Amino acid sequence: MLVWLVKRRSIGAIVPAPTYSFLNEGEPQAVELIVKSGSEQGTRQPGKIARVYAAGSQRILAEIDSPRLLLMRRTGLVLMGIERHRDHQALVGCVQTWVCTFAPPFDALEQRVSPQMAVGVAIHRSRVLETGNTGYIEVNQMHVPELRRYATVASFIADSSGCEAMRLLDADLSWMGKDRFALEGIYRKSAYREQPEALYEGGWLSFYQEKREAMDNRRYASSKSQR
Repeated sequence: MLVWLVKRRSIGAIVPAPTYSFLNEGEPQAVELIVKSGSEQGTRQPGKIARVYAAGSQRILAEIDSPRLLLMRRTGLVLMGIERHRDHQALVGCVQTWVCTFAPPFDALEQRVSPQMAVGVAIHRSRVLETGNTGYIEVNQMHVPELRRYATVASFIADSSGCEAMRLLDADLSWMGKDRFALEGIYRKSAYREQPEALYEGGWLSFYQEKREAMDNRRYASSKSQR
């Protein structure tokens, strides 16, 4: 996904007045953020990595290992992980935080979210892509009574008031691609009659699409031009 990125730390130390990390002739440059499983550049150990690439190329501009999702809003997200530096012959791992703001076109597209699990059972991919509701995801750090501790909690805020509220506890990014991402976490099923409250594996797929109003306008313009 295309983002404007700000690095909050330099070799582990907080940057008092951070600015956009990638510039083009003095203007913020959008970069492509990808989160996936792979080998860390410095250690070659398998794990989850977050990388930013120059838009439209495979040139790696920055990387953090073991990224964790700290915060998400409609406009962007915050990741924290380990950035590795060479210090003489040693490879030093320093904490790094990326503050990412969604860049065009993602700042103007519609977000669609669909569950990937139903009470701990994986839903077939075709059904995941066919279903879902429009809205947006918010991720916050908060105290969770069900877990009796603080945790990362993802909430889905639907555009339609009739949609069922959804939450993921201990939420984190599973992966992020060019136009979609997946969250993984814990789904809480409330107690019902004789059945006690239970916690299950959960996950959501979020993908971006053109807003319905824009699609309708484009179709209308296309049909009008064909008359």
